[in-house]
Amino acid sequence: MELNCILMRSKTLNGGRGTKIFPKVANYDRTRADEFVEKVSQLCHVPRGQVLNVLSSVADVLTTEIGNGHTVTIQDLGTFGVSMKGDVLPDDNGVLQLRNARVAGVNFSPSKRLKTELSHTKFTLVSHNVKEIKQPTDEQLMDAARRATNEHGYIIRQGFAAAAGISTDTLRRWLAPYQSELEQLGYQSKMRVLPPNIVLFITEKLCIDV
Repeated sequence: MELNCILMRSKTLNGGRGTKIFPKVANYDRTRADEFVEKVSQLCHVPRGQVLNVLSSVADVLTTEIGNGHTVTIQDLGTFGVSMKGDVLPDDNGVLQLRNARVAGVNFSPSKRLKTELSHTKFTLVSHNVKEIKQPTDEQLMDAARRATNEHGYIIRQGFAAAAGISTDTLRRWLAPYQSELEQLGYQSKMRVLPPNIVLFITEKLCIDV
């Protein structure tokens, strides 16, 4: 097995160049559903129709099981489970409530066999040019912060990160240089809801005018 890869470079918040350059798998070729069924059919010496029926049944059972809160392990493939997201907001009494809960996606953890087989994959660097990761502009960050503060009066960290097109880990890295100052304002690294004084500090430090 062999995959092509390219080089990527991350950017800092203010558009400067980061020092970290990392590899990324180049564009994947898509295996169509009918091609996949045909390969399974040939490998197992089973008619295509039977393969389709089994795959359809697997999808039905998998959907039902993970939808009911179970994880499903398929031998030699891996384990599936559902993930969720939602808004955590305080009510009038200050008690946190979950609103707009919804499925975020399906988690997949590969089996030991799958990881072992893939560990033998070879990678070929197809270009020595470095591509820049597209990061949100200051204007996009400003709009995201304005929407959050106008709606709630505070920023939900996960929601703000998502609106800005970044992960919560990235937001955490951006705030790391100001950790001591944030802690004086009552900030904690696991804090989910950012109150107005911390919102103001963050938007000023990140040059976001709200």
